[in-house]
Amino acid sequence: IEAEFKQTLEGLPTLQNAVKAAGQANAGRIRRAQALAQAPSSRQGDYQFSQEEVMPFV
Repeated sequence: IEAEFKQTLEGLPTLQNAVKAAGQANAGRIRRAQALAQAPSSRQGDYQFSQEEVMPFV
């Protein structure tokens, strides 16, 4: 198991570029957004929602 773990760690830098390339290829087709909901401080209050676009995969 330790030998396989060491081999995997050694191979990670070569896979990093492939993963980044795949992410950049998909970035044009997918709009990523993050939504945030804030609960009211009292029962009478309203929920507040905000949405922001996530930065491109770099």
